[in-house]
Amino acid sequence: MNKSDTIEAFAALGSALDPAHEDVRAAMAQAHLKNQWFTSENVSFCLNNWCKSLTNNEVEKWLQTVPETIDNPKTVGIVAAGNIPLVGLHDLLSVLGSGHNAKIKLSQNDEVLMKFCIEKLIELNPGLKPRIEIADRIVKPDAIIATGSNNTARYFEFYYKDIPGIIRKNRTSVAVLDGSESDEDLARLAGDIFQYFGLGCRS
Repeated sequence: MNKSDTIEAFAALGSALDPAHEDVRAAMAQAHLKNQWFTSENVSFCLNNWCKSLTNNEVEKWLQTVPETIDNPKTVGIVAAGNIPLVGLHDLLSVLGSGHNAKIKLSQNDEVLMKFCIEKLIELNPGLKPRIEIADRIVKPDAIIATGSNNTARYFEFYYKDIPGIIRKNRTSVAVLDGSESDEDLARLAGDIFQYFGLGCRS
């Protein structure tokens, strides 16, 4: 696949993730049965943001520095998190968008929505099928992107010490208020704190 095909597939995925679609609503319901934190409101919020982000213009801007083709694509392992809906989708699209292949270990907490997106991507462009592998273990990738707790990160850093990697650990966020905040500012801050029940690493 060349970059133009990838951009087209990503933009088509953006349109396909509209929560108004019947198959999307069915996936949302199944995801909620699997993970009670994934309420309809929170998953709809997530999907609507992906719809806005995955337009042809936005994807073109995002991938503008990527070459049209990659001569020697690598296999990038992805150990996806599952704390909020589709938190691993950006990693997957980043690997594919940069012209490489993805071997992904899904979180049990978010496997329904992630599998839905992967299957939808392949349906929209079958050329992506050999470039995406769902695996129980990520063995000998060329590079790794992994997300977990501080304890899990130590395991990742040891196990994948000989390859390039992005290892994400526990994170916290701080808001500094000086008293000049408007009601709108405070409302937006409340959204940052409480969206996804505060389960996001930046909540």
